[in-house]
Amino acid sequence: MTVFLKPPETQNRPLRGPKFHCALFRALVFCILLSVPVIGCSTKAVNLTEVRNPPQLLPPNVDAFGRLEPTPIAELSLSSLRLDKDSESNLEKLVKIQEAANAAPDLNLLSTFCELGYYEAVRIEKSDPGYAAELYIAILLNSWRYLFDPVFENKRNPLGDDYKRTAFYYNKAAERILRQLFKNRAQNGQPIPVPGDSWTAGINGKYWRVSCVMGESSWRGDEVGQVRFVSDYKVDGLATHYTREGIGIPVIVTRKRCGRPEENYYLTDLSYPMTLMLRPNVKAWLSENGSPGDPQVFLEFLDPLAQKTVAAGSNTVPLAADLTTPIAYNYIDPLADKMGTLGLLHPETFFEVADGEEGVRSLAGFYMAAPYDPEKIPIILVHGLWSSPLTWVPLLSALQDDPEIWQRYQFWLWCYPTGYPWWVSASRLRSDLNKIYAQLDPEGTSPYFKESVIIGHSMGGLISSLQVLESGDEVWKLVSDEPFEESDVKNKDELRPIFFFHPDPHITRIVTIATPYRGSDSVNSFVKWFADKAISSPEDLHVMSEWLNSALGTSKNPIIETKNSVESLSPGSPFFEALSRMRRPDYLAFNNIIGVTETGLIVKKNVGDKIVPYESAHRGDADSEFVIDAFHTRVHSCPAASREAKRILREHYLTALRRTLPPARLTSSGGSALR
Repeated sequence: MTVFLKPPETQNRPLRGPKFHCALFRALVFCILLSVPVIGCSTKAVNLTEVRNPPQLLPPNVDAFGRLEPTPIAELSLSSLRLDKDSESNLEKLVKIQEAANAAPDLNLLSTFCELGYYEAVRIEKSDPGYAAELYIAILLNSWRYLFDPVFENKRNPLGDDYKRTAFYYNKAAERILRQLFKNRAQNGQPIPVPGDSWTAGINGKYWRVSCVMGESSWRGDEVGQVRFVSDYKVDGLATHYTREGIGIPVIVTRKRCGRPEENYYLTDLSYPMTLMLRPNVKAWLSENGSPGDPQVFLEFLDPLAQKTVAAGSNTVPLAADLTTPIAYNYIDPLADKMGTLGLLHPETFFEVADGEEGVRSLAGFYMAAPYDPEKIPIILVHGLWSSPLTWVPLLSALQDDPEIWQRYQFWLWCYPTGYPWWVSASRLRSDLNKIYAQLDPEGTSPYFKESVIIGHSMGGLISSLQVLESGDEVWKLVSDEPFEESDVKNKDELRPIFFFHPDPHITRIVTIATPYRGSDSVNSFVKWFADKAISSPEDLHVMSEWLNSALGTSKNPIIETKNSVESLSPGSPFFEALSRMRRPDYLAFNNIIGVTETGLIVKKNVGDKIVPYESAHRGDADSEFVIDAFHTRVHSCPAASREAKRILREHYLTALRRTLPPARLTSSGGSALR
């Protein structure tokens, strides 16, 4: 299964427009694929595959023949109980170990029970699932006592191997129990449990009360939809997979729609990372069939973005987490192999996705990566040519893993068809920004919106730049010497946003990454010829050209006649000269990140990232410029870029705090780290 953008309510629906099986189209695509990758930012390298039968991990001390080699602590415990590790059955050993641990609580006995019990449960799970389930429950109880019972507060060693093994047994036993619970509910026609639910669960003829609760989170309990285990999926193609070791079972939670206005900017099945914990109430546990009463087990939904640790009694331990897989899951789509190409080669169809009886929907627009929070600063992410919001998954994972960033910022990903000239796409972004501001902050009073940050990669950096620059008449002068308002051009209202624009007052910082401010040498005549053959020139561009040609009496103007994004990136485009003459407002901060690849034993700055030359990416007016050794399509996704982005965003928050933001909010993780 491939990862790609899954826009609102468009999954598994056919696309209108040209058919991809056309022989001529395939030939043209083949040609463009040979030539355009040198300027594109394709995201096809990232994949999310579903593991149909995830392996049940055996303990690390199992030999090549599948036999358990007891740890020294287990051997010591068996010896103290006069149990021969080879003569008695595993069941007999476990019963005697449990009896001894109940009579005189001992860390070694609890650890030994988990070690032998887990091995036995895995061994017989297929042949006797009921017995295995009982063992997993017993392991859950004993491992919990080992990890959290206050009796052992001064005896545990959280850095010891035995402690880590017991945490492993807790996690694996809890996951197996949860899988069985969810399976039983599904078989009984019951939905996945959500915070607030309480029910009597039964496994192998024994019953116990389960209460489902929600920890601190930016998500609400009533938003929990489907729950999927992270261990059922594998992400490939990312340099860094952001996970944290600890207690708990990382899952993917799909958000349930609740009719809120901001849901227009959510993916239909917006997913987010959570970590589940089974917290047994040891004192109230019923060893035999019992009637409902106090819960014997609490099923906790914990947000790993809101907390990195979890406490039980006086003991605090790290909370396990997987931040990357749930983000990647957001972008699964069966059209993944075609969507990027669709936006480049047939940009007009990007706005017309068949939507059953409802007509059509647009794939373009904003997609929020997390719930809208009116007290967080928006970060607007703009992808580059032949790309999609998926390209931001590595950076998103890194930034969301940082509590200082997560507590202060929210991420808005802008998706657009990349076949249009970049200045036309910039006009669309301005329009979309005005709409989202008007809907979410109609009074225009939010201090957080007034400190927005825009980050653009490659061509997305050019589009982002036109959101923060004053055009004056620089663009219009590329078309005509006659004042725009005095010209005979029709439909001025439709043309004005393309030729005349002002800095967006909401955006106070721009970060551009591998951006061709002077074009790309890769766009030579050969590439432009193929692009002209393969990329369908949108009808609205033809209409605009006709309006201008008719009024100005010319058909040779390079701006008017630019048919697609590839042509617009040619170093010979006069738009780059106009761009260099535009000025940014004094309040705007500008950070630039450049890719420079190694050639031989030295670094040649003029080589750049092998797609954008250093001279094209360099800006002398930047407040900071950071050089990364990376190829063009990887500059924004490598760890060095994540570190620089974190530095920039910390600096931005401090500046915004001094300028317009109210005092920092306190959080459960100990208050703001950004002061």
